[in-house]
Amino acid sequence: MLGFEAECGKPIDVVELSYKLLFDVDPQHKGLLSLEYKGTTSTGIFSPIKQVNASPWRNQACWRQFLAYAGKGMAYLDRF
Repeated sequence: MLGFEAECGKPIDVVELSYKLLFDVDPQHKGLLSLEYKGTTSTGIFSPIKQVNASPWRNQACWRQFLAYAGKGMAYLDRF
């Protein structure tokens, strides 16, 4: 887990993050993202084909986040 804090001079509308760690070693590797800002949480999943996540600061439906993570978990289990 990597945690960091930043202060911005202006309000934030969208945060765009790029993640490429270990994709060249393991093409099945996934990176899980959880961003918290002013009481709002945004989530995402990085993969070799989706190395950039743009997270708008709005509440996401919990069921959508659950389905995204559950789907990745099932795809992982399919490998075995």
